[in-house]
This record gives sequence, structure tokens and C-alpha cells, in this order.
Amino acid sequence: MPLSKFIIEIVENSLAEESDRKPRGEIVKELSRIKEENKRLGDDLRLKNIVLEKYENELKRYRSEAFTSAPIAADTGSQPISGGQAYPGNSSRSCEATSGERPLTSTITSTKKS
Repeated sequence: MPLSKFIIEIVENSLAEESDRKPRGEIVKELSRIKEENKRLGDDLRLKNIVLEKYENELKRYRSEAFTSAPIAADTGSQPISGGQAYPGNSSRSCEATSGERPLTSTITSTKKS
């Protein structure tokens, strides 16, 4: 292949490749548009993170409210059973409780189906 045809072919290929490229002005406009969109999305994300944090704190507050603000059940006045004393109302059973334990004060009733 002669040198002149080789050079012409390279120049034509180079020009064909350049047609896929965008002009600089168009690239600058697209870059500024993308930067503005990125800033807008970043601000939107920041706002949503603040709202999410507030909701999470509120949820934690509601979940812990049952444990922190619930009134303490009134003490029934029961004393730990020690020394082989029988449970109140049932003299046939006896139980010893170790120090610091509270006896079971509720009664269990069973019902038979007839």
C-alpha cells in the first residue's frame, strides 16, 4: 500500500472517531447540570437522614416508655417464707424461700370439663 493512501486512511479513521466525541461546550453544560443534580440529591439525602434519625429516636422513646414510666406495682406486703412456714391459705404445703426471694402469691385453679 502506498504511503499516501495509508495517511489518508488514518486521517479518515481519526475524523470518524472524533465524530463520536461531544463538543467541549456541551460537555461543560452536562457537567454543570450533573453537579447541580448531585448537590440537590445530597441535600435531599441529608434532610431524609435527619428525619430518619428523629423517627428512630421517637421509636426508641416509645419502646422504652413502657419500662421507664410504668407505675410500679403495689407491694402486696408478702414477706419471704422461711423456717418451714406454710403459704397463706394452704396449711398442707410448706416451702422455704431463700433470703431475697419472694413467694409466689398468685393461686392456680384448675377446671375440669364435665
